[in-house]
Amino acid sequence: MIALVLAIVAAIMIECYLNYATKKRIEYNAKAIATLTVYDSKNNPFATASGVFISADGKLVTNYHVIENGAYVIAKLSSGAFYKLQRSVGVCKKHDLAVLEFDAQDVPYIKIKKVGKIAIGESVFTIGSPVGLEKTVSDGVI
Repeated sequence: MIALVLAIVAAIMIECYLNYATKKRIEYNAKAIATLTVYDSKNNPFATASGVFISADGKLVTNYHVIENGAYVIAKLSSGAFYKLQRSVGVCKKHDLAVLEFDAQDVPYIKIKKVGKIAIGESVFTIGSPVGLEKTVSDGVI
């Protein structure tokens, strides 16, 4: 009986820890998510989207279709910091990806690392700014 009670307590504590760790990881990574405002050549904003900083020196990844017809882009972090687009580092229309460089130094960023194969049943999270709603988190299962 004592073993069963200890097993239940351990399971509850593990679940609490995992929830806490996930929350902290999301909070930490959300600092690197930018809301992008794309402007046309007449300085009119015509699109908003999300991007993620991937380096401290201002490199950011977003979708190509977001910036495709833009004259310039401003990135805003939830901290209130604003950064202006310096240049496009590279784009891939086929995969709808763009790597941009902003006038940022010591910006929060997410480290990209190689992971093993993703398996069916794994939990995933996305953090973004759909229609300008900062720090929106969605979860799902592969």
